[in-house]
Amino acid sequence: MTQDLSKIGWPELLAQLDDDLARAQTDPGAQRDEAAWRELRRRVDYYAEMVARKPPPRTGAEPGLREDEWEPGDIAQDVCSKLHTRKTLAKLRQKEEPAGYVVRMLRNAEADRLRRDTKRRVGLRLDHIADLLPAGSDEATSPRGRALQHALQQLSEEEHALFHARFEEKRSVGEIADALGIKYWAAARRIGRLKERVRALMESQNRTP
Repeated sequence: MTQDLSKIGWPELLAQLDDDLARAQTDPGAQRDEAAWRELRRRVDYYAEMVARKPPPRTGAEPGLREDEWEPGDIAQDVCSKLHTRKTLAKLRQKEEPAGYVVRMLRNAEADRLRRDTKRRVGLRLDHIADLLPAGSDEATSPRGRALQHALQQLSEEEHALFHARFEEKRSVGEIADALGIKYWAAARRIGRLKERVRALMESQNRTP
């Protein structure tokens, strides 16, 4: 009978995750405890939504450009990635209130992202990126639209396929992981790296005279 991980406490879940990381260290090819990592992500997502806030809009935004938005899923992924190391996981296990420490990690990750966004003053709401893609649309010919097209042209075939699956077809991380034959956490990391690469390429285009 499959254990309902949503009903176990934080200490039990964290111990299970630490055991999984220990097995991976001794045997990189060992089967991972995907159920435990999904439960961790579910809990982190829950608290990310609770503490989410929206940063101030950019000044002088071009017409039709959405305001920057605080994306709980992105920050949750940042925190979950950090917890894939035994050192960080050990810190969490030492806390009397692990949930409270997770909230603090989320707030710190949020603050870091908002500081980066403020310095860049260039936002990219990738959840709605497909809105920029149709040829002939007003957005497609805007500076942001041209920057996006430039970024997409620089992607490899593999990156383009991942971008299409996640941001155009709106497929979930789990669906993408299944299609690629990889673990959920590995797919999430690939998507995170892709988002940062597209952002960097768009910024590079925006800085070009």
